[in-house]
Amino acid sequence: MSEVRVRLYGPSGENDSWSRIARGMHLALERLGVSAGFFDLRQTILDDDDGLTLGYDAPIGIYVGPPKLLNIMQSRGRHADRLALIAANSSWMPPEVMEMGARYCSGWIGPSLWACNVLRQHGYGMPVFLWQHGVDTDAFRPPAEPTKRNPKAWRVLHLASTGMDRKGTGQLIEAWAECLWSGRIKNAQLDLVLSCPQGYAEAAIDRLDKGRYGGKGLAASVRVLPRVNFSETDMAALYSSYDLVCQPSRAEGFGLVPLEALACGVPVAATLCTGHDDFLRAGLPGVMPIRARDDKLSDDGPGAMAPEVVPEDIAWSLGKAYESRDWLRTYASRNAEHVRAEWSWEATTRRFLRNTGREVV
Repeated sequence: MSEVRVRLYGPSGENDSWSRIARGMHLALERLGVSAGFFDLRQTILDDDDGLTLGYDAPIGIYVGPPKLLNIMQSRGRHADRLALIAANSSWMPPEVMEMGARYCSGWIGPSLWACNVLRQHGYGMPVFLWQHGVDTDAFRPPAEPTKRNPKAWRVLHLASTGMDRKGTGQLIEAWAECLWSGRIKNAQLDLVLSCPQGYAEAAIDRLDKGRYGGKGLAASVRVLPRVNFSETDMAALYSSYDLVCQPSRAEGFGLVPLEALACGVPVAATLCTGHDDFLRAGLPGVMPIRARDDKLSDDGPGAMAPEVVPEDIAWSLGKAYESRDWLRTYASRNAEHVRAEWSWEATTRRFLRNTGREVV
């Protein structure tokens, strides 16, 4: 069996997705006793003359971060295996990224079975390994004290890192308007936390409020909020302050948001396709599925395809989640410990090492 020593290359010190994923991976590698060190991509001062610092000769180098720095595993390391984590957002992959990976890496890491399949189609024949994302179980857990909430109000959270259509944000706004207009949900608040320009969401709300849904209070029931730079602990508190987390994504490389919410005992409404398919399924306690239809063109890139998600399907699931809000919360809370055990970073890292033929005790 091959020696298990892994040097991780990634960003640190921030709370963006790359930094949080790199932090989770590194912590798990350390706890499993196989870490050969962490190379911070922000590092500019070398510790020795040739730039080869502690852990440079680990058998495995793994890169998490912006693709433009992929060559760092060769320039600052001497690894037998150089693996890059790439999260697909559709059936299309940027050719320049895949070409750079083929030049500097010996293999790929996909965070989901779906992402792995996309990488196999575009990855120049290099081996592809599955390393699913995990949750920080020190942070993502049900609160010690029940979160105080207004029993007459229903609060829903949606997070999006892009204004492109793969997150389903525009469709969610339309679905929310339909639910208000039809009376399927009442006394409800939708918060859209967007890590991207907010104009498209505000324009959609304004258009719907002035059109068919005028006078139904759409603008008053939807808030558009900027990106939050929260730590894992603060994100857990944010999830726990809501009654539902709604992620109607067309495509996710993995999609950590619903998993982290479930680890906190918070119900989710989400599509069960692409990256979500690894950990969500119909009948899972606390989950209200959102239908994903057959593949259709996506704005991710030329010829990109991803499952279609339409507003009426989201509206149906929101209505059912509202009707079932009490038992959804109960079952999500009861299932949180199971989610945390199965999807801790240590558990997903063990599975990854096993996939590469490097078992740890």
